[in-house]
Amino acid sequence: MNYTKYLKHIFPPLKLAKTFTWFMFLLGGLVLPKVSNAQFDGTLYNMRTIPQFNYLNPSANTNYRFYIGLPALSSIYAGVHNNGFVINDLIKKRADDSVYFDLNEAIDAMGDANLLGLNLAIDWLSFGFKKDKNLFFFNMTEKMTFRMRYPKDLFVLAWEGNAGFIDKTADLSKSALRLTEYQEYGLGMAREINETLIIGAKIKLLSGLINTSTTVSKLNLYTAPSTYELTGNSDIVIKTSVPPDEINRISQIFSFENLGLALDLGATYKLNDKFSFSGSIVDLGYIHWKRNPITYSNDIDNVTFKGNALNTFTDSNSTEPFETVFDSMRFSFENAEESYNSYKDGLSPRIYLGGNYVLNEANQVGLLFHGEYFKKSFYPTLTASYNYVLKKWIGASASYSIMNGSYFNLGLGLSINLGAFQIYAVSDNFSSLFNLAKINGAVVPYKANTLHLHMGINLTFQEKEADKDEDGIIDKKDDCPDIAGPKEFNGCPDRDGDKIVDNLDDCPDDPGLAEFNGCPDRDEDKIIDKEDDCPDLPGDIENKGCPAKLHLLDDASNHVLTTLLNEEGFFVYEALPVKNKYVFKLEVANAQLIPEVHVLQSTDDNVITALRDEAGLYIYEVQNKKEITLYLINPMGDTLMMATKNDEGYFVFEPLPADQRHLFLLDGNETDLLDELLILLIGDDGNERVITASRDATNMLRYEYIPPIDNSDLDLLEEVDVPIILMEEEKEIINTAVNHLEFNFGSAVISFGSYSYLDELSNLLNNNPEWRIKLSGHTDNVGSESLNLLLSKKRAEAIREVLINRSVSSDRIIVKYYGETQPITGNDTEEGRQRNRRVDMLMIEKEDSPNQSNTGIAFEGETGIWFKVQVMASANKVPINDTNFKGVKDVHEYVGNGLFKYTVGKSNNFDQIYNVILKALKEKGFKEAFIVAFKDGKRIPVADALKLLND
Repeated sequence: MNYTKYLKHIFPPLKLAKTFTWFMFLLGGLVLPKVSNAQFDGTLYNMRTIPQFNYLNPSANTNYRFYIGLPALSSIYAGVHNNGFVINDLIKKRADDSVYFDLNEAIDAMGDANLLGLNLAIDWLSFGFKKDKNLFFFNMTEKMTFRMRYPKDLFVLAWEGNAGFIDKTADLSKSALRLTEYQEYGLGMAREINETLIIGAKIKLLSGLINTSTTVSKLNLYTAPSTYELTGNSDIVIKTSVPPDEINRISQIFSFENLGLALDLGATYKLNDKFSFSGSIVDLGYIHWKRNPITYSNDIDNVTFKGNALNTFTDSNSTEPFETVFDSMRFSFENAEESYNSYKDGLSPRIYLGGNYVLNEANQVGLLFHGEYFKKSFYPTLTASYNYVLKKWIGASASYSIMNGSYFNLGLGLSINLGAFQIYAVSDNFSSLFNLAKINGAVVPYKANTLHLHMGINLTFQEKEADKDEDGIIDKKDDCPDIAGPKEFNGCPDRDGDKIVDNLDDCPDDPGLAEFNGCPDRDEDKIIDKEDDCPDLPGDIENKGCPAKLHLLDDASNHVLTTLLNEEGFFVYEALPVKNKYVFKLEVANAQLIPEVHVLQSTDDNVITALRDEAGLYIYEVQNKKEITLYLINPMGDTLMMATKNDEGYFVFEPLPADQRHLFLLDGNETDLLDELLILLIGDDGNERVITASRDATNMLRYEYIPPIDNSDLDLLEEVDVPIILMEEEKEIINTAVNHLEFNFGSAVISFGSYSYLDELSNLLNNNPEWRIKLSGHTDNVGSESLNLLLSKKRAEAIREVLINRSVSSDRIIVKYYGETQPITGNDTEEGRQRNRRVDMLMIEKEDSPNQSNTGIAFEGETGIWFKVQVMASANKVPINDTNFKGVKDVHEYVGNGLFKYTVGKSNNFDQIYNVILKALKEKGFKEAFIVAFKDGKRIPVADALKLLND
């Protein structure tokens, strides 16, 4: 019997046994040591931008709404490996660059059992699409897998002959082989069960084309010590299914004579926002081979044949180096039995177990365990990878694998999406390109362990993921998909900015603490404000948070009357006894921090303010005050009109125009303490206007009329404040004082709970004597404009008095008031009105900076009163040239407030400087230019300059 017939069936793609033998030696040298895996694709496993990654785990859910692979181009896979030896072990170069085979070194590199593998796969058709929480996918793929496990003893026997086995047995029973080519039709589905779990499965219909599979129960050779004869024992079954030569390729693919089924199963579990785990088993199935099946089996004992050594490898004249060994070993086939029954042969199942850690939206790392089962043996691999995604355009992966007994396997993967067009390439052992050599004109991976490449071209269409609240966070990642919120809180809003999202915040509109579920506790008495009848005063839960009691004492210090603080911050008594002096005792925690109490008599709504004395009691003494009268006088001192305060707190003169200068004289107790007054003027036309009259050096109160200026230029008559650069802890003190500043309802009385924060503010000012503070009072638009202006003034002045009482010099406190004219938000909601009722605090430099000259003279030698336009101020000196000043001439420099300042123009006519020079400079591009005034070279307020000129 001709043994080549059997080899033709064993290796049907290779026509002759001799051809196969050369193929095995040359191809097997490409890959490295002791354990091996084929069709691994460990780098691809975590590349979620490539749709084909669900070939490894059917639960792998892509972000594409729809994808389709280009026929024959979408997935091209090739992999080859041999863990017995590498090319460098087998092929050597002589000095003249000719090559020879060194089987000794190749044999030394082998293990007891070695694996040679080859995988080829090509997609003829593939596509997938999403529907709700489901992903459906299909593939039609042609695959060829080849595995051959060969023992080291076979090569020792073939190369060295039987001399090395004298009186020994060569065990070849670990030999195994499977070659399968088949067509796969796969239909799969992945479903998102919930936010943490995705499961997937794919059922595959298989149409077998070619198969060879062996089962070796026993195969050994014994060498007699004297005759060198080999005695063999074998129990081998070889099954083959090969199509007839005359059948064409298309008929083979669609004949479905060799039918099979396989199943892929997978799951992905998201533990939290950082960790996820996945696992799958693929190619769990078989093919039933019915077309031209042939089974060769032999079970022989003690068959003897002659031994021989294949040292002809070193003989350059030998053209058939393996002929002798094949002639000698044909015994295994001469007595083989043949049968023609159909048979089943399984695939080589693979498992994947992975874990991933998300670094951020674009970067993650993964760890993957993979194993393949082949002929009663398991072959594991371990891979670590770093994976990167640039939005929807680029996916990249770098991997490191321990496989084939090698610790040097570096993989790379890259996918690029250009619109719908995607191209990708992945390799598990890119490092094989690091060791290339030229042998007989061919460039080969001389020391490579594994060759692997998976590449393809797809058309991908991105999924437009739902974002109902349009906050930029897709609904499936949005904890509050119906309400817009920031990414910081996974799409949930936090209206009060307390870092507690509204759906977990019992007080979503008021900043609070986590320990109180987001509710505030301003007085820190462990009773949240909405359950605290006195939220600004520490109290006991028994009294609903209001422990503060005020006792009226008699001359013997006995408690006569006692009352509690009301919601508006007043101690209300039904009726106080008529006395000239009232003594109160305050019963409350931290009473030493409260400088005054406000007592309201409910009978007449009269509020008295009792001040704390050194003994800790609060004293109020009744004084007979003369009613304050304000006189309108002329320059000669003659009285023209007189007025007293109305119910709203204004001196009202009617009729009196506001577009003229006026001089006033104030008469009454303590009138010398008032530096300025708010006066309500009513003109002949009935229009009302509130003016401010300021005390001058003659103790008169003056009002100076300044011609009207466009609203956009009103701020140009004042010097810009130079703010202090604050440390973070200093900013915190100021912001806390502003945020916790509360006044009793509709009044300028500061609530108790605010004093401790004003104490910290005053300490900050006292520790920094070079600072000034600017207090700017504001109100909402509830009530009349004139009343709101007065209330904003009183509230700013109330803070000023608190700071003065705490040793802050009055000349360091600037009070400004704007009423309802400068809201920071709308007044149409209570929240907005509350934000507009405020006193802003700004730390600014002193007027006289250390960098200014002692004389305060800006322009030496200049006399008289002059108006100029200031166009620039800088901490650093600015060269005066056309580039810096846009071609403007006559630019002058002076120093003020530690800054270098630059003016243009000079005139003692205000109208000319305002209407001509200022206007021209703004048109030139100096949008922040404004008017300044000087007297004898020294900077003075513009209003003072106008007064002096009018006098």
